[in-house]
Parts: sequence; C-alpha cells; structure tokens
Amino acid sequence: MNYYLAYAYPQYVEVVGLIAVRMPAAFCAYIKDWQDRENLKRALFYISRQHNFPQRAACLTILSIFGELTIELCEMFIEALHDDPHVQNTCYKCLTRIKSIKDEKVVLNMLFSYLKSKSMNVRYVTAKILLHLSKSSLIPS
Repeated sequence: MNYYLAYAYPQYVEVVGLIAVRMPAAFCAYIKDWQDRENLKRALFYISRQHNFPQRAACLTILSIFGELTIELCEMFIEALHDDPHVQNTCYKCLTRIKSIKDEKVVLNMLFSYLKSKSMNVRYVTAKILLHLSKSSLIPS
C-alpha cells in the first residue's frame, strides 16, 4: 500500500484496519519485512487527526497491531475520549495488544503528566493505560 494514497482515499485505512484485525498474523508478517513501516505509522498518526471516527478507529487498530506503545499512540488514546463510544471501545481493545514501549521514559513522563489533567476522563484512561502496562510487566509496579 502506498501510504500517500491514504491521505486522498481514507477508505483504504478502514480496509487495512479490517485486514489487521481479521488477519493479524498475515498483516504483521507483511509489515514486519516492509521497509516503509515507519512512514506507514507516521501517516496513520496524521490520518487519525484529519478524518472522521471510523478512520480514527482503524488507525488505532492498525497501530496497536504493531504491539508498540509510542508517544503518538498514547496521544491518540487520550484524544479518542472526545470521539464516539465506538472509538473509545476500540481504544480499550487496542490496549490489550500492547507488548512493548518505545522510548519508555518519554511515554511514561507524558502519561504521568496526563494524570495531572483537570479532566477526570483523561485521568481515567491514563490510569487504565498505566494499569495495563503494569499488569503486562512493561513497567515496574
């Protein structure tokens, strides 16, 4: 998939999201060997900011299939609070796919700063993320 097409044709993102969910092993095998993997991740992050709820849910799904919690994915989880319940539920499902943290110190600092938010919803989602990371032994308890 040419990631530039995703900007002009966001329905491609939804299709890739469906493939990633229904055939995660095949999706991961293909992406693992793909040399433009980082550009795809970056494009998905920007697409999630530009398009409607279904594209955001698809972007969250695809990025979570990589299994790596990045600062961008954290931002997407927190921003999904403002979306419809479908996207919020997608976030909670995506959390279970996280198996590692990229730039652990930066991600944890951002999450701890979200715990100081005035929004109870932001603090709640942040606590759920931290709880999952702790239960998965990705951060010390």
